[in-house]
Amino acid sequence: VLKEIQQGKPAASPVPQSGGDRILDLLANLAKVDVGTITAGSNLVSDLGLDSIARVELVTMLEEEFNLEIDESAFDATTTVSSVKEIVASRQPETLHYDFPRWSRTWLARVFRRLLQLAFFRVPSLFSRTTVSGRENLQRLETPAIFIANHTSQYDILYIVRALPRRLQKIALAAAADLLFEFKPGDSWKTWFDVRFRGFWATLLMNLFPLSRGSHVKRSFEYMGELVDDGWNILIFPEGTITVTGEMGRFKGGIGLVTQAMQIPVVPVKIDGLYSIVPMTDRDHYRWIPRRFGRVSVIFGKPIRIDPKADPDQITRVCEEAVRNLR
Repeated sequence: VLKEIQQGKPAASPVPQSGGDRILDLLANLAKVDVGTITAGSNLVSDLGLDSIARVELVTMLEEEFNLEIDESAFDATTTVSSVKEIVASRQPETLHYDFPRWSRTWLARVFRRLLQLAFFRVPSLFSRTTVSGRENLQRLETPAIFIANHTSQYDILYIVRALPRRLQKIALAAAADLLFEFKPGDSWKTWFDVRFRGFWATLLMNLFPLSRGSHVKRSFEYMGELVDDGWNILIFPEGTITVTGEMGRFKGGIGLVTQAMQIPVVPVKIDGLYSIVPMTDRDHYRWIPRRFGRVSVIFGKPIRIDPKADPDQITRVCEEAVRNLR
């Protein structure tokens, strides 16, 4: 994915190399500046002009170059070149504490998933009446495609997938890796079993896959590319978390990178009304029991074609507004 992202950008003029300091070389090429102008105190934002999208790309490049696990949140508006070197020096070689579930795309898993969904797709009808609009926007949709939606409840996935026409239900859904899939050395066997159990059944039922919200960004992007190459649609919640206010949050910058790299149609989706039925008022406690019966609407917008030469930050804003403006 990173190579595709870089290939989609205008070719930069050659930047003189630093004589062995790979971190300076990567920064110079990313910022498109002479490596000789970079000092230990150079700020990534104010001096090198690296916005949030470029900082995500820097994390990906460093992870690939040094085989490290780096949390992108460690790089912010105050980070300097010396800070980057300290972060790289302090990190351990990358160890993935979760798997990407390729088994979930086998014919046997797909048969079981279809049988399970026949029952689970009826659950929303127990506490809501659903209306679906915008299906005409999907009639000529070229697949695979990326569906992007606001995140209002644990039940969002059920509502969206069951609202899709049958031909588009070959879909994989991104889920926060740290919440559903990840376990680390030192965790108790009970924690390991709980993570494995929840991850297995969620993957079998809805074809979930781990999407990193910090480290392992490159691995997650590569897996999405593998899904697309295999003809699978992808559903992503670009806010990165469920709303606790009922209001749609800002989209994370990674959606601009992903959609630009994939170069497939992007379909905005909006869920309205579900938050009032199953609200999550505390991020540490997920709510499953509805508090009342209500009406829910699922709205599909017109597919968006992403300009491969557009700024990823601008793409993120376009995607966010497309979902926010659906009525």
